[in-house]
Amino acid sequence: MKTILRNFLFILRRFKMATTLNVLGLSIAFASFMVICMQLN
Repeated sequence: MKTILRNFLFILRRFKMATTLNVLGLSIAFASFMVICMQLN
């Protein structure tokens, strides 16, 4: 588990722009999913 976490942090540091875009896209997708679910109810 420790090596997986260390590898993950290394990837985050190496590809900062790609990681930022991925996290941003994921948060926007989750927010729109929540809005759609609220509209359906």
